[in-house]
Amino acid sequence: MHKRAIVCLTLGLSGLALGLVGCSKDSPAPTPAPAATSAALPAASTAAPAASSAAPAASSAAPASSAAAGAAHLHVDTVKTVKGKIDGAEKRVKSRAMNLKNKCAKDVAADGKIVFTLDLDKEGKIKKQAHKVEGKVPDDVVKCMEGWMKEKLEFDTNDAEAKLEITLSLGPEVKDK
Repeated sequence: MHKRAIVCLTLGLSGLALGLVGCSKDSPAPTPAPAATSAALPAASTAAPAASSAAPAASSAAPASSAAAGAAHLHVDTVKTVKGKIDGAEKRVKSRAMNLKNKCAKDVAADGKIVFTLDLDKEGKIKKQAHKVEGKVPDDVVKCMEGWMKEKLEFDTNDAEAKLEITLSLGPEVKDK
């Protein structure tokens, strides 16, 4: 009973959901890894590497998560005023970046950059926009982002026309921000 609890705890702490299968009171003890055969608590801490080394075989039977499949993360690289004066543009874009990602790029495989150029009217609304894609970003993601920006973004342009350039990175290795 003690060995089963140690193995189940070790597998659970290593972040494996499959390690919890078969760890209830009524189920037989799972087969411990060779390093986990001792009932002593210090041996249990050395069992973690052995248990985690078995993880790839166990997790390969489970469906891959979207992160493992290369789902894109989104990072706002730059928000640059090209023309005019725009108050708080960077803060406004960065504060809404996760909403943009969740709406347009939550479970997509993408790896690249998009540079959006937004022409703003006197009220700070987008009147015209263009984009340039570098790398692999699906067209439907770009179109979704353009629509989202047109609907959700508005800036303080001090009652004058302005131009804003936003550079976004998408990819599995990009840090969300």
